Amino acid sequence: MNRQTPPVAAAHLDEEAQHEVTRLCVQSALLLLQYGAESNLVVGVSTRLGYALGATRVECTLTANSIVLTTVFDRYCITTARRNVDRGVNMTVVSSVQRIMLAAEEGRLDRVGVHEALEAVQQRTQVYPPWLVLLLVALSCACFARLSGGDWPVCALTFAASVCGMRVRQWLGGLHFNAMLVFMATAFVTSLIAGLGLRFQVGNDAHIAMASAVLMLVPGFPLINSLSDVLKGFMNMGIGRWALATVLTLGSSLGIVMALAVLGIDNWSSTAVARPALRALLDAAWLLANDWFFAAIPAVGFALLFNVPPRALKFCAALGALGHGTATLLKLAQVTPVFATFFAAALVGSLGVWLAQRYHRAHPKVFTVAAVIPMFPGIPAYKAMLALVLIEKEGYSPERFAVMVDQFVQTGFLLSALVFGLALPGLLFYRQKPVV
Repeated sequence: MNRQTPPVAAAHLDEEAQHEVTRLCVQSALLLLQYGAESNLVVGVSTRLGYALGATRVECTLTANSIVLTTVFDRYCITTARRNVDRGVNMTVVSSVQRIMLAAEEGRLDRVGVHEALEAVQQRTQVYPPWLVLLLVALSCACFARLSGGDWPVCALTFAASVCGMRVRQWLGGLHFNAMLVFMATAFVTSLIAGLGLRFQVGNDAHIAMASAVLMLVPGFPLINSLSDVLKGFMNMGIGRWALATVLTLGSSLGIVMALAVLGIDNWSSTAVARPALRALLDAAWLLANDWFFAAIPAVGFALLFNVPPRALKFCAALGALGHGTATLLKLAQVTPVFATFFAAALVGSLGVWLAQRYHRAHPKVFTVAAVIPMFPGIPAYKAMLALVLIEKEGYSPERFAVMVDQFVQTGFLLSALVFGLALPGLLFYRQKPVV
């Protein structure tokens, strides 16, 4: 629940007008919650909208699948509830609702104007063309493979597998299958196609293709929002979102493990040239340019997947390049991967806060979530699942178990550093101040 100091009511609200204000507040909250906004933003925007439209007090309570909102005027209280249905991530909708609230605070929209604006957002939800999302996400996965040391044949294999997997995801999603089943089927098809590269010895290391192609299934927004909610006091919402991210990750893992079992893959037998030796021969400027280029493309690809507003795409690309390049430079300077990831994510988060306030008055996640996707630890997670398949196939041994635990722990630490580093700037800069 979020409380703010209400302004003086602009005009008298009779019962019918207060009902309308209550409906508008809960409609704005529902749109934000349905399309991927964090809980603090949902409560803050709906509360401020109620104050702007004349209420003397607004209270909003969230659960994973419902919203309860109360408005008070002249000691008369009206409470309403709405059921929440997840509609995927769409940051364009989130930004539009924020702008409507800001326009109401500035006096440019009254109740009628807010109603018309919210209806327009709800009826004309802006999304990018599916074919464009498919191609850009597949290209993003190919860039992940390149950043992980894959040669051009490996990148081509990654692109082909990701195209097929993303098409399966779009098709099953359009048929409204359960999200976990969609992720499991997508991971299975993608891993199966990428795994054929091992059979035909494609490129320098086809395992990189298998690990990179499924990174399109990273549940970035649920994972990052879950930590944000917990840190900002919305414990129930944070736990619910963490559970959703865990279930989606479990579905992806099951699909990958099934594909590995079908292909009979149970170890990482790489013939690739050692990456550090290669880097030692490269000029530092060329290395940084390579990292910037192949990290900027995935940032744009996932920004399309999250329906980020078009004018924010260039900032997502810039932050993605800067974040991954910073992590790479810190690792070359002998900083541990966990701390390098944390500092790079914190830099991205800080710049996202600055961009949100200085340019678009939007939420920082519009710029930052897509930008940190290139830093997700796909290779350690894939190696952990390979070790798990080997234990299931050949039985337990201390060495295999140690490898599995080591890779899972490494993945967990890197993921925690990434998520916490991204959330830290907002906790430092905003505290009790509104996000927009």
